[in-house]
Amino acid sequence: MKRTALFFVFLFSSFVLFAQQARVDKIEPPFWWTGMHDPTLQLLVYGKDIASASVTINKPGVDLVNVKPLPNKDYLVINLKVSKTAEPGKFPIVFRTKSGNIERTYELKKRREHADVKTPFRENDAIYLISPDRFSNGDTTNDTMAGYAEKANRSINYGRHGGDLKGMTEHLDYIKKLGMTAIWPMPLLENNQAAYTYHGYAISNFYQTDKRYGSNGDYKAFVNAAHQKGLKVIMDQVFNHCGSAHYWMKDMPSPTWINSMDSIGRCIFSNATISDPYASKSDMKRQVRGYFDTNMPDLNMDNPILAKYMIQNSIWWVEYANLDGLRIDTYPYFSKTFSAQWKQRIDEEYPGMFVVGEVWATDVSHEIYWNRKGTNPDGYQSHLESIIDFPVYYATLRAFKKGGNVSEVFNTLTKDYLYGHPELNMIFPDNHDVDRILGDLNGDYDRLKLALSFLATTRGILQWYYGTEILMKGLKPDGVIREDMPGGWASDTVNVFKDMNLSPEQQNALDFSTRLLNWRKNSKAIALGKLVHFVPENNVYVYFRIAGNEKVMVVLNNNTEAKSLDVTRFDEILKGVRKGTNILTGNKIDFESSLNIPALTPYIIKL
Repeated sequence: MKRTALFFVFLFSSFVLFAQQARVDKIEPPFWWTGMHDPTLQLLVYGKDIASASVTINKPGVDLVNVKPLPNKDYLVINLKVSKTAEPGKFPIVFRTKSGNIERTYELKKRREHADVKTPFRENDAIYLISPDRFSNGDTTNDTMAGYAEKANRSINYGRHGGDLKGMTEHLDYIKKLGMTAIWPMPLLENNQAAYTYHGYAISNFYQTDKRYGSNGDYKAFVNAAHQKGLKVIMDQVFNHCGSAHYWMKDMPSPTWINSMDSIGRCIFSNATISDPYASKSDMKRQVRGYFDTNMPDLNMDNPILAKYMIQNSIWWVEYANLDGLRIDTYPYFSKTFSAQWKQRIDEEYPGMFVVGEVWATDVSHEIYWNRKGTNPDGYQSHLESIIDFPVYYATLRAFKKGGNVSEVFNTLTKDYLYGHPELNMIFPDNHDVDRILGDLNGDYDRLKLALSFLATTRGILQWYYGTEILMKGLKPDGVIREDMPGGWASDTVNVFKDMNLSPEQQNALDFSTRLLNWRKNSKAIALGKLVHFVPENNVYVYFRIAGNEKVMVVLNNNTEAKSLDVTRFDEILKGVRKGTNILTGNKIDFESSLNIPALTPYIIKL
């Protein structure tokens, strides 16, 4: 009987010892590079009872600065310094714990030659915004994946429909032919939520592509394939929140990692609060620390360890996938101190890289806080040079709707002196968060052509939402404005990629868009030219883009009747020239004394 009891005591003791053994489940970033301008590297280590471990690293050129346990005993932070003498290669990290030593291999890779040199974006760039789940299903085997909560269901507008990286890669020729120069897919990282995961903004793993889109390698291959076609790629990144399914939420690193939903509640969604000199502290707190959505925990970017984590995550993806630009979601919703620090680090590693922040405000006075000449009155400088230009968007809708006046866009542009870099602002007719512009214009194709012609020729970098070129006109909810691209699924009867079964109206719109965008991307006047405009008269807007000897005259007749213009008013630019080619039709235009322009018609005249 004693032997039996002793056996069970031994067995129980062994079970307890095994259960208490420390583990290392995850190290982030998963690897890094030598030759970075900033030699510091922070490793976030996650695993059972790992916080009490001591750490040993034996790698020439890599110094262990310190080891910091987080309040949660399952997290440890290792701070390293990677000197210029460090060679690429793998090396062991040894964790000494009470239950024994744990060894993990870490790798420093060699940076690509000239990895920090990025192709600049100019005003003749056109960025194709894609909802990856709704564009093309290139691989049906990954529509529903083991380990992911939400299954594919194309019958519901808020469900996953199966679009993926392979589908986007297969149709790069279409995007190139359309006249685009860059691609911005909505977030592709893992969103392992129970529902509504197709949009991508509830990230559950910041270092892993959602496997329903493909692997990290597939993402890298997509970028490489785009580059081979001469297309740049922008990554959509999210700092304000994560998904509730993120492993942090199941085992919080520290009490200050996220903001409290219970004590702060929902965001007040007022970007103006940040620049408002009279804003209350409580409103400021709710704007920055309130939850964007109940299933998207609000990250506390004032936490220095989390801030470093996110900065490194951005750099990791740029370096890993060879990205050309970054679009930052909900820019005024997180710590502005962090965002300035983040932008300076991006500039340090990738000088001149295109970065655009989503700043959703209706008025220029609220936008300029993030893209301003010099320092704001409160002493803040964002270092951001491009914002998503909602004031121009709203002015465009007001101008070209039925009964609208082109003075709306003229008046908005007269405020450009307030910006630091208005020419780098991202302008757009619609996007994944607003109604399709054709729906807003009540399906009026003539008014759509006016709006698109204006946006393609005014100052700024153009963003184009997939499907606008074939008259998609969905109105909210989100699942409808992010509808499937026809031809992206094998069962589709209409296929834009194969130019099959498009209606005459769709074909006409596609031809118009292709002609406009391909001219635009090759125009020196758009790429580098200054903008000179004249006060609109009788709801007709006339302006010029000028670069050297290249001049383009744009005339937008926003009336339901034809108009005749006395062109002598514009002689300071025309200088007697009275001939040109309408790039929208290819027709020659001769306007010796007056220019007659039909109702609801744009003229883009290369003089």
